[in-house]
Amino acid sequence: MQDIITGKDFYLSGPYARYMDMVAPVGQLLIRHGRWPAGAYPVPALDDFNLQLATDAQGHRFDLDFGAGRSSHLFCHGDFHFSPPGVSCDYKCHGQVTVMAIHISPLMLEDLAIDNCSIKDFGKLHSGKFRDSLVQSAMLRLLQEGLAPNAASQCLADTLKLTILAALVSRVCSQTTQTISPKALSPYQLRKATEYAESALETPLRLKAWASHIGLSSFHFARAFKISTGTSPHQYLLQARVRHAEQMMQETQKSLIEIAFSSGFSSQAHMTRLFTKLRGRSPGLARKLL
Repeated sequence: MQDIITGKDFYLSGPYARYMDMVAPVGQLLIRHGRWPAGAYPVPALDDFNLQLATDAQGHRFDLDFGAGRSSHLFCHGDFHFSPPGVSCDYKCHGQVTVMAIHISPLMLEDLAIDNCSIKDFGKLHSGKFRDSLVQSAMLRLLQEGLAPNAASQCLADTLKLTILAALVSRVCSQTTQTISPKALSPYQLRKATEYAESALETPLRLKAWASHIGLSSFHFARAFKISTGTSPHQYLLQARVRHAEQMMQETQKSLIEIAFSSGFSSQAHMTRLFTKLRGRSPGLARKLL
């Protein structure tokens, strides 16, 4: 199994550090900017997605392989390359190119994609190049903030980060929905999924772990679960936590704060908000009625 290297370490102190004009964290994203002469540039498996934008006007031919097979094309101003984490990549450019790049942790994309699609593979985005004017504008503004940071940079960078992430997730979800037919969970899978959720109410339950328990990708599980139950996994889990809290109020003398934590809520206030929204009355009033 190949070793995974952090993108920050690789570009700060690796063999290509001499090509970097800037490597800096901006708004929880690592940004780099550099000028690459013609040559071959193998890259080891990194721990993050690597989104690269060509920023010079003159395009040059690139041969590349991001783990989806070798391709060859011109890499011109406004073109993007998007390489996945955990995959050794291979580049060969036939002329000098100026590139701005941001490194995105898988968890950032997973949080946005929780009820929409899998982040394991961005399909065609890995196999060649693409263009996106919204992402391009946001990335160039991020570069400005990194070069001249000020008091407002952090807030602006966070907004730009979400814009970029949402645009990428939107692209892959639109691709995925064109190729995957809706399919419900089997009765066995549905029972296994609901039993797993009920047994894990006291702890945070990530969609990835839930889907893996059923043997499905996050995207397939989320869609199939909603087809089967009429609600998303996230909403089902919230409803299950409320049912669990309601049962504890009826069967135990535990305080509401103890019930909140035992049901997987982050606080009593969190439980109160959701309980009131779903039941139409507060937990305190519900306990008196029970």
